[in-house]
Amino acid sequence: MQPRLVLPVLALLAIASPASARLAPSPVGKATDHLPTAKPAGIPTVGHATEAPKLKPPKYRLPIQFVRTADDDGGRPSKLTRAQAEQAIAATNVIFRRNGGDVSFVIHPASNFDDLVESTALNRDCIFAPGQTTATIAANTDASIDTNTLCDTVAPSNARTAYGLERSDRIVVFSRGGNFKVKWDGAGGHWYVDRPTGGQSWGTQSYVRMPEDFDGSTLLAHELGHYLHNPHTFNDSDRWAVADAAQAKAAMEAWVAEHPGDHPSAVFDGDSRGSFTVGDTPPDPRGSLLVAVHGGNKCDADNGSVTIAIRVNGATQNITLTPDRSNVMSYFKGCPFPQHFSDAQYDNIHDALATNRQDLLGDGGGCYSSGSDGAVVTTDNGLIATMRKIAACKLLVRKPMPWEEVMGTIYSQPGDLKPGFVKHGKLGVHAGREKALIDALRTAPVED
Repeated sequence: MQPRLVLPVLALLAIASPASARLAPSPVGKATDHLPTAKPAGIPTVGHATEAPKLKPPKYRLPIQFVRTADDDGGRPSKLTRAQAEQAIAATNVIFRRNGGDVSFVIHPASNFDDLVESTALNRDCIFAPGQTTATIAANTDASIDTNTLCDTVAPSNARTAYGLERSDRIVVFSRGGNFKVKWDGAGGHWYVDRPTGGQSWGTQSYVRMPEDFDGSTLLAHELGHYLHNPHTFNDSDRWAVADAAQAKAAMEAWVAEHPGDHPSAVFDGDSRGSFTVGDTPPDPRGSLLVAVHGGNKCDADNGSVTIAIRVNGATQNITLTPDRSNVMSYFKGCPFPQHFSDAQYDNIHDALATNRQDLLGDGGGCYSSGSDGAVVTTDNGLIATMRKIAACKLLVRKPMPWEEVMGTIYSQPGDLKPGFVKHGKLGVHAGREKALIDALRTAPVED
């Protein structure tokens, strides 16, 4: 699941043209590559036969630091075990290496499986405002209220963002036990506290957010796909979500009216547009349409297509929609099809490793923390201080920063101040771009 970012902000970030040819292999010391020799938990089967993965030795082994969190008082702890993390990595490696993929994941030695990082800010998606409880939030019937008066989402976002930025030489995966958020119950006419069970990440964020426990399902692979620049295969907008054939017909006709020249199915081709595009996955209307037309469930082997008759410019067209139910960036989770990435999705992964994820290849210049403890940042000023500390170090060793394609876009040497930059200590800072960066790093996520 990914947040939606505007292009002017992304222009400041590490989004480059295809550059996989510049990448070099990155062996990771001490970490263990958990490639299964037999079928691990979570690897799908077709019929009664085990699907044999087509794997080759990985070229890139990317380290994951699993961070188990709890509240300040130790309450609501993560329940993730090392065995579960190993199952998740084993299943993820098969998906990433299927069909010739060359990326694999390993457990970073700083992962904490024997203790917890006790920080309410790192553990919760929102922190209840003073005086607010589950009961008081559920009693609130004001739909127009500012949700910040119910719970604080900025402090947790800042805390996780700063923590991840300080460790950009590995993928920080939070397993949090206090995953609260507030939602509006339109039918009941009141707010309530929800506990999401999915994950979340995106190509410009500095971490992956996961539930309190998880294992060898496709969830970790899906979220790492987001972290490495891949969107959902479907259109995320609620406006274009369809539950039956009539809604699909209306959506396609409305899309063509608003986008003359587009194919009607483009309304469902969400990853063909936006910040990180994918051009080789079919339009995906999601599983609810298949179920509405055929009955059964979204995974029925014989019911993977839907044909809808629509009217465009007075003429009838029959549009057949056949989503790729084996693509890991779809929402056909749990279906018994070999999950995989497409060629264009793999191009995005390689682009990520050539730009804002390049420190995963082991050349971070020694500018990052090596552990999982230290002061937790919750304020904007603290997040800015963290970014400036990393920027000063990276500029000193002349290494690209994890959020910039070209050094000097946001930060520069103080002796080389370009228009719009102001000297702050050992840095030249473009304040407007720095603020845009913060906004992009903590854009409100959409839960998977």
